[in-house]
Amino acid sequence: TIAVIISINQNITGLAGKNDTYLTCSFTEYVNQNFVNIAIVSRNKQGIFPLDEPIVVFAPGKEAFVHPSAKYLLERVTLTNITHMSTHATIKFDNLKCKDEKDYICTLTYIDEFSVSKTVRSDPTSISLKVSSSKPDNISSVIVWSAHSKKQEITSSTFLREGDTVTFTCKGNIGNPPGKFIWQMYSPQHNQLIVYTNATTEKEEKPENCTFTGTSNMTVHLTPDHFEAKYCCFEESQKDIAGMSVETEPLDIHFQVNHVNISKQPNQKQYGPKSDKITLTCEGNGNPKPHVKWFKKENINSILSNKSFYVIDHVIQNNSGVYICEVYNIIDDVIYRKSKSVEIDIINVDELPSLKDSSLLKIVIVYVIPVVCVVLFIVICVAVIKHRCIQPKKKENEENSYQTLSRDGITINADYASVIHRPNRPVGGWRDNVVCSNGKEGNENKSRKKDELQTGYLTCIEVTGSTIVNGPNNYEDLIASDRTIVYDEINQQTNLNIEVSKAQMSVSTDNGDHYDAICMNVAIQSSVNDG
Repeated sequence: TIAVIISINQNITGLAGKNDTYLTCSFTEYVNQNFVNIAIVSRNKQGIFPLDEPIVVFAPGKEAFVHPSAKYLLERVTLTNITHMSTHATIKFDNLKCKDEKDYICTLTYIDEFSVSKTVRSDPTSISLKVSSSKPDNISSVIVWSAHSKKQEITSSTFLREGDTVTFTCKGNIGNPPGKFIWQMYSPQHNQLIVYTNATTEKEEKPENCTFTGTSNMTVHLTPDHFEAKYCCFEESQKDIAGMSVETEPLDIHFQVNHVNISKQPNQKQYGPKSDKITLTCEGNGNPKPHVKWFKKENINSILSNKSFYVIDHVIQNNSGVYICEVYNIIDDVIYRKSKSVEIDIINVDELPSLKDSSLLKIVIVYVIPVVCVVLFIVICVAVIKHRCIQPKKKENEENSYQTLSRDGITINADYASVIHRPNRPVGGWRDNVVCSNGKEGNENKSRKKDELQTGYLTCIEVTGSTIVNGPNNYEDLIASDRTIVYDEINQQTNLNIEVSKAQMSVSTDNGDHYDAICMNVAIQSSVNDG
């Protein structure tokens, strides 16, 4: 017994109207001259495969043909002839149609070694038909509600009004499997495209065409934003294909004036006599196209201009004021108005702040004032510190005015003289004391003492016990005597220099104080030498 195997290609999908769908039967090669024919059989409406009514037959060495039971295939299929050596038999659909969407099997009839005719069959396969959607047929529109008219179909002569409710309807082939319609609205006013994906599509099957027809509605409440807008619809699979959508005419919607705007050129807060002319421009949105009127607030009955712009040629203070632009249009014999105002401030040239002064003021505020504040702060700090330092020194100087350094009875008076008390003699005896003058008190009138002081000499006198030295006048009397002792080139003593240095540190640095220091040094040194 010879084993015969036959099969058919599986899961076939074809587009309606296309020529790229094939059914191919494959069988074993060793049948050779024993097989009679290959046939392709389709499932009928009763759900069976009638073997005696194939759609096409392939006989070896003969021309393949369409069976009389499948005349619907004539002139739209291509068949391949086979020989005894063939292993494949194929039918090509040149124009796939809805009727071709069926289940199919292949059969092979052959004569066995006992000369008995036998038929074997393949597993079934099917052709699934896809139908492309097409451009929608049209978009119709109807006014479903209006405050001014009854429900009516929209034509090219129909005026839509702000507030109307309109329904747009899109119909056409949505293909197989069925798709859905997508709506879009394009607004040239805002250069905006809006896509509506939530619109529903009603589907109706068309068996004769193996496709579906869709119907989708879009209901819109009209506003001024819809002026000159266009609505279009297309099947979703055709989104990126040009020419596959339909659209409405631009919507001619009547609406009252809105969005009034005023601009001025040049755009300044204030103007002066040297300013160029001022141009005021007014814009308003409305349909029908609105009219414009200009007037001043002080005199609304006097129209300045009926154009969209007004020019102030004479920039003088008398032309200051509030300028009003009124925009209006007429719909169904009703006037709709809207206005807006702008204030123009023209001042005298003297009242205008100069750019130079403003810049200078800015510099003063930003830079000069902070610097001055910092400098004043530093000066105040220095003054306070100096005052605190000087007060102790001043007090110390006052305390040291009559500072006394005691050694062998030496007394130093910074203002008047130094008195030297000799030891081993009673106070008040002959040559008890030596009074040394630094010349500070009398150097203005006594040129001699002035010269002595300048050369570094110290003038000293001995006084008796009865002599009282209590001031410069008394001292001058003592100087008149011949008992003058001049001490010069005083030998420094290390132990006394330490005390002298301490005394000098507390003495002021002016010339008179300098000589006082010398005097102290001389007096002390004299005491040492006498001792």
